Amino acid sequence: MNIIDYLYEGNSFFWEIGNYPEWLTTDIKSDVETIATYDYGMRKIRPYLEYLTTRENASHVKPDIDTVIKTAIEGYINKNSYKFSTLFATENFQYNPIENYDMTEVMTDDTTETTYGKTSTLTKQKDSQDERTLDYSDNRTLDYSDDRTLDTADETTPNLTDTHTLNSLTNTETDQIEGFNSSSWQDANKKTSVGTGSETTATTGTSTTTHTGTDNIAHSGTDNLSHSGTDTVAHTGTDTDTDRLSGKDTAVRNYELTRNGNIGVTTSQQMIMQEREVADFSAIAELTHGIINAITIGVF
Repeated sequence: MNIIDYLYEGNSFFWEIGNYPEWLTTDIKSDVETIATYDYGMRKIRPYLEYLTTRENASHVKPDIDTVIKTAIEGYINKNSYKFSTLFATENFQYNPIENYDMTEVMTDDTTETTYGKTSTLTKQKDSQDERTLDYSDNRTLDYSDDRTLDTADETTPNLTDTHTLNSLTNTETDQIEGFNSSSWQDANKKTSVGTGSETTATTGTSTTTHTGTDNIAHSGTDNLSHSGTDTVAHTGTDTDTDRLSGKDTAVRNYELTRNGNIGVTTSQQMIMQEREVADFSAIAELTHGIINAITIGVF
């Protein structure tokens, strides 16, 4: 029996529900049978597979040719599943056929820290002399007056009490008379007074002092200030400046760098030729050819 007779009798290469890998889709199954019909239709089924239809299996059943063919193809596909899943995947790659270099470098939070702790000292030698000659004068002419207007009042409010205390004072009054026939004075009358008690003097009321009028101060004349001679300033010794750096600088880089193109190991012409070879490849053709070789002999 050949392939076209097998398929035209209503048989197929695949089970309706079989243990097939995911890459073997319904469309691929249909394409395999179409290619097998038109490219390998006259291929003969392997005699060994036809022989299996005459032998009882473990269940004491003689399988038909459709069962034998489906079982053989299922085994071939499962055995080569990785090969064909990879071949079909290569037909979906996205690339530039004349580029052989494509690199992307991503840098995130690349941190560089610089810590300062050095001291810089600068010493300058001073041995110089500054000499300045002074020969100038300042003239100031005064011609102004100060006016002060007084309109103020001083008010003093006494509220004082003066108290005089008499402490049993005795006042003695003596009258003298000169006799007619005497040249000396003689006491005539004598009076004695005794004072007791205290004497109080109180002061009340307001004392106000008022100032009015204008107080003028006038300035006139010229104020001359002359400078002459030489002013010399000498500098000696050293002047040292010391700077100390401290703290830390932090730099953070984030970038994405992309490079692509031809780095020169293969010419563009060579890559175009290789692309033509890639274009001449068909994973579905490879799969169909492998299935046909698994179930038929190589002559027809």
